[in-house]
Amino acid sequence: MSNGVYALPSVAKGKVKPVVSSTPLVDFLMQLEDCTPTIPDAVTGYYLNRAINLSKQLSSYLLGNWTGELDAVRKQQG
Repeated sequence: MSNGVYALPSVAKGKVKPVVSSTPLVDFLMQLEDCTPTIPDAVTGYYLNRAINLSKQLSSYLLGNWTGELDAVRKQQG
């Protein structure tokens, strides 16, 4: 371990060489299109919708508080 980063001993000694693939990245990505996803679409959709709803709720809450505070400041000044 150096600088707080753990490295396997073989990596630290420089014994590991990078793997050079003969398959272009485009071909690899095309192969991924044929794979079945690990996480079902229904689960992904549920969490995406939940995140969107939470984001909308947070935005409306923050916007509501911000405009309320702005109105209070404007009343004090005017």
